[in-house]
Amino acid sequence: AAYVRDHYPTKGGAAVAAELGRAYQSVNQYASRLGLKRQYVDMAGWSLDDIRAHCTVDDEEPESGCWLWRGYVNTNGHPYLYQAGRLVAARLKVFHLWRPNVAIKPGNCLAMTCDERACLNPKHMRQMNKADVMRRHSNEALRVAKIAATHRKAGKLDPEKVSLIRASDKRAEDLAVELGVS
Repeated sequence: AAYVRDHYPTKGGAAVAAELGRAYQSVNQYASRLGLKRQYVDMAGWSLDDIRAHCTVDDEEPESGCWLWRGYVNTNGHPYLYQAGRLVAARLKVFHLWRPNVAIKPGNCLAMTCDERACLNPKHMRQMNKADVMRRHSNEALRVAKIAATHRKAGKLDPEKVSLIRASDKRAEDLAVELGVS
């Protein structure tokens, strides 16, 4: 309760929910019952250094590591900031501060090379067309699914092994080694 009261106004429901491991809707409902409102800091005049100061920067690699946004993130984990009375995608603001004379080409979007949704390090930003981004994400999802399937296959016991385990007087550790399971 105290955490929601202290952090909801500045971080928003999505960030607080993620930090508490709770559902976004339940945090927002609780904040509403407490009468809490989202407070925004207008970042219209901010520089790249100001935005970096509002991020958690990787201590091991301060120049090349991720800049994790500590402000508002939407339900998908993407960082937003308040500028001139409205929420704007923080990556766009950072990109335009970093490369003021470079426009984002029509049909392109900003993708992060680090795959960290809350990262705002401009060195991790890359213009990509939406088809390439979708292909990249589907390839990653496919890779993760294959790994998960491999682990599931390796972890299942067939009925014969289950019967052997139940009938055995051996220690669990010895059986695991014998059957090749963990």
